Amino acid sequence: MTERNWTEITNHNDGRLQLSAIIEATGEWRRSKGFETGWQNFAEKLMLVVTEITEASEAARTARACWRSLGVVRGNSKIGYATQFGYAIENYAEEWIDVMVRIFDLIEACRLVMPDGSTFPPLTRPPFGADGATPIGEIFDLGFYQQQDRAIESLSRAMEVFRDVKIGTTPEHGAAPLVGQRDRIDSLSLFLFQAAAIAAEAIGRLGEEWPRLYAEKMVKNEGRPTKHGRER
Repeated sequence: MTERNWTEITNHNDGRLQLSAIIEATGEWRRSKGFETGWQNFAEKLMLVVTEITEASEAARTARACWRSLGVVRGNSKIGYATQFGYAIENYAEEWIDVMVRIFDLIEACRLVMPDGSTFPPLTRPPFGADGATPIGEIFDLGFYQQQDRAIESLSRAMEVFRDVKIGTTPEHGAAPLVGQRDRIDSLSLFLFQAAAIAAEAIGRLGEEWPRLYAEKMVKNEGRPTKHGRER
């Protein structure tokens, strides 16, 4: 898939259709790379989402250290941030994008759908550092760990539900849930979409639109023989 394709997909005017298109395209990307995701390795893939959150935590720790040790004046949105701090912020956002890539990969592979009435957060929130808003460096004191905890809680609840899902094998789809488990599957979908929405919210609080960053990351992934941008 080319850069133009990803840009078109992520620029869809309808938010719900945009989300569906991104999820579908993520599945196409996975298949084109020959990677395997599905009910047969659901738990393993879910734990990989947690590792991405952990890496976002490390980026937050780095950014916070730079923010404090470099003597940045809090409350001044006009300052030029140190190079190390800027890299840490970019890495922080990219790790949350990786969280979304892995979740959307699972959602597409397992043919899960967003529950009725669920919505994604607005693309951007008042960005840290904007006039009258919290300086961007303080996100790691005020907001990050709450977002991390919420995301991990949603993933933990998804794992709890998954443990109760009875998996069988079908000629058409291979490993798949047995019939009669609609409520469990809906709950699983809800918790996965919640975690993805928390990631989107974290990126939005930086003043960034997650679809644009998602497109940039997937364009990068398209040209690599790697999984979610990682070296084998």
